[in-house]
Amino acid sequence: MQGVLRIFIGFSVIAGLLLFIYVINTPKEVKTSFAKKFPMVTDVYWERESIDEWEAEFSIQNIEYSANFLDDGTWVETEHKIAFHEITLVAKNALTKEFPNYKVELVELLETLNISAYEIQISKDSKSIEVLISLEGLLLSNLKE
Repeated sequence: MQGVLRIFIGFSVIAGLLLFIYVINTPKEVKTSFAKKFPMVTDVYWERESIDEWEAEFSIQNIEYSANFLDDGTWVETEHKIAFHEITLVAKNALTKEFPNYKVELVELLETLNISAYEIQISKDSKSIEVLISLEGLLLSNLKE
């Protein structure tokens, strides 16, 4: 029994070290693309978002941002927190019409190559939903958490 436990612990340690090495070695292409897109940013925290995607966390003028890039350096998206009063009136109206009496918990501006939209976390009672609304007020999706 102790032999099995030692083998398990050994594999766990090796797996942890490999994951650590895997996470800290952000590809050069990713860092280069990031530097081109955000030349003013020098302090960046990188982490592996998925098997082929990296997420950078950083600040611009005291606002927290995250940006995602594929392994080859292709930019995927950028998002940052904004205040609810900053979203467009048509987006506010669409949200309150579709989700009356929900409380806004968090608003982020999401930008991709194809779209700019608001990711809005809302709640009512014990129900929490993440809603994606275009700047033009179109409901793009809602995901129950």
